[in-house]
Amino acid sequence: MQRRYPTRVTFLASLAGLWTANACIPEFDEDLSLVEEPRILAVRAEPAEVEEKEPVQLAALVAVPEGGTTLTPVWAFCSAPKPLTELGPVAQPCIEDFGSTSPILKALGRGAAVDAVVPENACRVFGPIPPDSAAGDPSRPVDPDDTGGFYQPVLAGTSDRDRTPSFGRVRVSCGLTGLAPDEARAYRLGYRRNENPAIDELVARVGAARFEVDDGGSFAVEPGSEVSFEVSWTECPREASCGDGVCSPGEERAACPEDCREPRGCAGAETYAVFERESRSIGFRREGITVAWYSDVGGFSVPENGVASSDPESTTEANRWRAPASERDSRLWIVLRDERGGVGFRSITANVRDR
Repeated sequence: MQRRYPTRVTFLASLAGLWTANACIPEFDEDLSLVEEPRILAVRAEPAEVEEKEPVQLAALVAVPEGGTTLTPVWAFCSAPKPLTELGPVAQPCIEDFGSTSPILKALGRGAAVDAVVPENACRVFGPIPPDSAAGDPSRPVDPDDTGGFYQPVLAGTSDRDRTPSFGRVRVSCGLTGLAPDEARAYRLGYRRNENPAIDELVARVGAARFEVDDGGSFAVEPGSEVSFEVSWTECPREASCGDGVCSPGEERAACPEDCREPRGCAGAETYAVFERESRSIGFRREGITVAWYSDVGGFSVPENGVASSDPESTTEANRWRAPASERDSRLWIVLRDERGGVGFRSITANVRDR
């Protein structure tokens, strides 16, 4: 499989995404892969997509630089809709009230992972269900994103006093409004809930040496050496095929019970149904996958790259990393994200030593 190294175009696209999310412009000499203090890099919901009132487990990737003190995340659901004119992924009052007793926050406890239940009004507050006009709710139904999705916001802070908590989101299966009965049936038949992506293999190459590094694993490298990384994820079926272990769009329980009795997704770039409102038809799209790279010494060629939904043949991404010039253990973290809100991650260690 052809190895593809990141380009300057990928780097600029990454910066554009950061500007949108944070409404600020980073310095161009800043190493965005560098983690200098303990912080939360990613939030994963399992399952990746649920309905209202269904249970979900929330887990955080907590990055702790070598020699640092670990932290225990504090969790809360935000129940305030974000005004259309407001930038950012979550309503500002939820950030301002984080850690306090607030009617717009539902405390979920603390821990590397916590169990929660999706609020019963998530599709009304963050989805397509019209607001309760009798209660004087001035908001409007939320439009789905490009993938047809709606999301319950999650906050994860390093403590109760964290003024800049990390953001996560739970994809909520709310359905779509404005569809004719036959359109709605076709969409339900074609759509499958999202599955979190997972790293199948992470390979570090140092000269002629090749290391397959599992989660929590390590590899050896000399100071100042360049390491070539390649990360791969599951190659998902492109067409429905009964017996392949995946309940693909269009497969039904009656016709393919081995795949769809308990619908199974795929931990890679999945194919999913989208409703094209202009043509009033059901189309199918393949998920794009982004990869974010972090280290407690920085040193990655680019902080983020990935594979677009228009590039369905690739199930790998690559990056280069420069080991520090002196002996030490260096922590590295790799995060996968699919375009429907799914998250997967891995933590590894580079043992930087002279021979």
